[in-house]
Amino acid sequence: MKKHILGLLLLVLAAPLAYAQGLLEGRVTDQSGAPLGGVTVLVKGTSNGTMTGADGTYGLRAKASDVIEFS
Repeated sequence: MKKHILGLLLLVLAAPLAYAQGLLEGRVTDQSGAPLGGVTVLVKGTSNGTMTGADGTYGLRAKASDVIEFS
């Protein structure tokens, strides 16, 4: 019985790690290196997104397995 409880406890504690999100930060520039403001940065298949600032920078919560789209 103790093994079952311990196994269940480990599963409950480990599950959030699989869905952990981190802060993805970056800067969008053109070919010459000039910042691009107003670019939409979106986690593909979700409504989770942001836009770059005038300096081309953005910050977005995403999982390592997420695909990021820029438009």
